[in-house]
Amino acid sequence: EYIKGQATPPKVFVSASGSNYYGNAFNVPKIESDPSGSGFLAEVCKSWEDAAAGSSVRTVLMRIAPVLRAEDGALAKMMTPFKFFIGGPTGSGTQGFEWIHKDDMARAIRVFVENEATEGPYNVSAPGTITNRQFADALGDVMHRPSFFRVPKVMLELVFGEMSVVLWGGSTVKTDKLEAAGFKHDFPEVKLALQDLIRD
Repeated sequence: EYIKGQATPPKVFVSASGSNYYGNAFNVPKIESDPSGSGFLAEVCKSWEDAAAGSSVRTVLMRIAPVLRAEDGALAKMMTPFKFFIGGPTGSGTQGFEWIHKDDMARAIRVFVENEATEGPYNVSAPGTITNRQFADALGDVMHRPSFFRVPKVMLELVFGEMSVVLWGGSTVKTDKLEAAGFKHDFPEVKLALQDLIRD
């Protein structure tokens, strides 16, 4: 839209980084006021947010958990060993595992655009906490495959590179602030989310 030959400035800037902002939190729940962590991905997220903070309009900083999509991304790669009956937890399996259904992530963006009271950082993840092993068990159930082959850290690093820390490092975040903004998850449970995403 143009007014007198000039583009109308946006009313909100929604920036997307990751829950990796907090580093390897393992099983310590993080809220938005907690400081950033250490490590490659944490530093990338912090730098991205620092750059976004320079916006002159209302700015929302989304810290997004790994987004579940069956077509690509982390879930697609995690599904591969299960297809060959060699799936299971990654790393120790006891670390926290954050995730969000792709449709819930898209709906969260809409909340931030429409709710003018939203500003600053928000954890965008499924509610509650699960471990990597619990996620693997749910994935195995949905794919009708066993889930007892533990994938070692070195294998994760070969397949995922720097991104492997998402799987072996783990994190846990709280989403109270997101829900207080009026957001309600359509897929709060991991098994329900996986059933929706993975069709036989």
